[in-house]
Parts: sequence; C-alpha cells; structure tokens
Amino acid sequence: MTHPYVKLEGTPIWIAVASAIEDLAQNDDLVERTARDYIVGYLSQRIVEERHSAVGRLQES
Repeated sequence: MTHPYVKLEGTPIWIAVASAIEDLAQNDDLVERTARDYIVGYLSQRIVEERHSAVGRLQES
C-alpha cells in the first residue's frame, strides 16, 4: 500500500522516527491507531518542514 510519504522513506529522519516509534510501541508506551508508515511519514515531514523553516529564520537574522 502506498502512502503520501514515499519520498521520505529510507532517509535518516525516517529511520530515526521509525526506530523511536518502534521503541515506544514495544514498551507499550504508544498505541498505534494508524498505519505505522503514516505516523512515521507525518512526523518525518513535520521535522523536515520545521528544519527548513528554522534555516529560513536563521538566514533572515
């Protein structure tokens, strides 16, 4: 099944987020109600967007 975050799969951000979510799920600290790829993809995309936004703010300073 495809998802809208395919372009982020395999990136260092994707790998880190997926690993963190796996740790939380294994420790029963997180209950996933959505497919993991959508969770990882959404969080990865937000990190990328925030990073780009932060770089823009630094360049404006």
